[in-house]
Amino acid sequence: MACCHTDCIEEPLSKLFKNFGRLVGSHPYWFLIIPILASAALGSGFYFLKDREANDIEEQFTPLNGPAKQERQFVKENFPYDELTFSSQRLYTEGTYASLIAVFKSNAPTNADFQTAEFDGIINLDKKVTDITVRDGKEQFTFNDIRANRNEKAPATEVIFPGLNLSSEFGGIYRNDSVLAVRLFYYAQEDDSSRKAHLWLEEFLKFFSSSSTINGVEVSYFTSLSRQQEFEKNAEDVIPLFTITYFLAITFSVVSCMRLDCVRNKVWVAAFGVLSAGLAVLSSFGMMLYIGVPFVMTVANSPFLILGIGVDDMFILISCWQQTNVHDKVEERLADTYKEAAISITITTLTDVLAFYIGLMTPFRSVRSFCLYTSTAILFCYLYSITFFGAFLVLNGRRENSNRHWLTLSNTIQNIGVTTAVMLLISLLLIPNPLCSLWVTFSIASVIVGVAGFMALWDVNLDTISMIILVVCIGFSVDFSAHISYAFVSSSKPSANEKAVEALFSLGYPIVQGAVSTILGVVVLSAAESYIFRTFFKIMFLVILFGSFHGIMFIPVFLTFFGCCGDSNGD
Repeated sequence: MACCHTDCIEEPLSKLFKNFGRLVGSHPYWFLIIPILASAALGSGFYFLKDREANDIEEQFTPLNGPAKQERQFVKENFPYDELTFSSQRLYTEGTYASLIAVFKSNAPTNADFQTAEFDGIINLDKKVTDITVRDGKEQFTFNDIRANRNEKAPATEVIFPGLNLSSEFGGIYRNDSVLAVRLFYYAQEDDSSRKAHLWLEEFLKFFSSSSTINGVEVSYFTSLSRQQEFEKNAEDVIPLFTITYFLAITFSVVSCMRLDCVRNKVWVAAFGVLSAGLAVLSSFGMMLYIGVPFVMTVANSPFLILGIGVDDMFILISCWQQTNVHDKVEERLADTYKEAAISITITTLTDVLAFYIGLMTPFRSVRSFCLYTSTAILFCYLYSITFFGAFLVLNGRRENSNRHWLTLSNTIQNIGVTTAVMLLISLLLIPNPLCSLWVTFSIASVIVGVAGFMALWDVNLDTISMIILVVCIGFSVDFSAHISYAFVSSSKPSANEKAVEALFSLGYPIVQGAVSTILGVVVLSAAESYIFRTFFKIMFLVILFGSFHGIMFIPVFLTFFGCCGDSNGD
């Protein structure tokens, strides 16, 4: 029975990409230089990085207009805060404060003896805290200048309940009148002097970070800024991992693309493929910073992700390039490469981008920023793959035609419901067979179920961070299956078995390369101490593992059993 084909879009796009490949092949230097200049121009947006940082925990990691915020607004309107009669019980926020716990090492003071040396140490400790001086320009101030006002004539009133004698109900009661620790609070004003309060809190942290024992009293401390500072420090700890990641990616790409033939070696091609992904991150992030999109700590995950996508596209292009006729002109070789590979890359790019754009509908600002930065970076990665990287393929092809050693190249070049439906729609439009598109969609659902199940086995909670990665999962899980399905459908072999063999022969190794390179791109996050980055690694590892397994094992088997996905029925 004849099968329905939906190649009304796929065939014109293939011709369009073939013509575009011929254009890039004819003018490679333009397509090499323009992305570099664009990256340099857009990359200057990192100048605004400090201004765009937005790591406020409540603002970024709580839902917009959530019930808690509405209830707090109700309390704020009905129980307004009075600066003149401060009471911590009437605060509708955490407040601006410093606190410390002083622990006595020995001979704890008792209620009967308040003049012990240990208690004198507490008095001296309190005096040291209140005497901490901050210099702000020509002005200097202490805690007494910013402390919250307390009207001693109007103390906070507590609800007094009737006394209840329960002594007859309990036996063997042990009473202890000693004190092992004392907790002190220092609340600052919540008005226009909040900047001074933050400066004083920072000085407070510096004072106690140098010593944990003062006058024989062991001190533990915390401020309203501590949690925020630790949160921001997590992002700073990950920055050195970028260098390690790109080094691993370049090393793996170079090693996997090395050949014994010193002329047809693809060492520089692999290096420029990784560089293309780096330029995509630089351009996209710079543009977002120029526009004014907040830079949240979760966005720091994106470069690791983009590196894996860029290297994956690179391996697909290299594989198709190597299947072209070496005796053809480089312009025609690139045209044939784009005809075979560009549609596959376009499918995965569209599914990834749409998955992230759907994530913009979430009420969490941190998720919105992450999705916007990452989706834009994926688009730039796609554009640079078919321009910058394609242009370098042409230059490398010219070197090969000139029979020059690969080392001489340096003389030529100096440098989940809705989302799944969208994936199905894109697959139906670009994979010229509806049944194959259904198998790709089934693969997506299978990967999501597998990832969700192993999340439970790997002690990954279903929280905001894992939700972000699950959204990513829907887009990434389609990549490997889409590559194999498109190659299977496009094959001219007569039987389904031969189609599957040709698809795996052409794309099996690039898929393994892409999977390994993506895992290498995020493996360094497993060493991070932050829960966010370790969770990101775990879920991405599962996504890539299950996605590649489906693309290489399940999809070829299913397509072979249902041979009508090809041009003719299989055996």
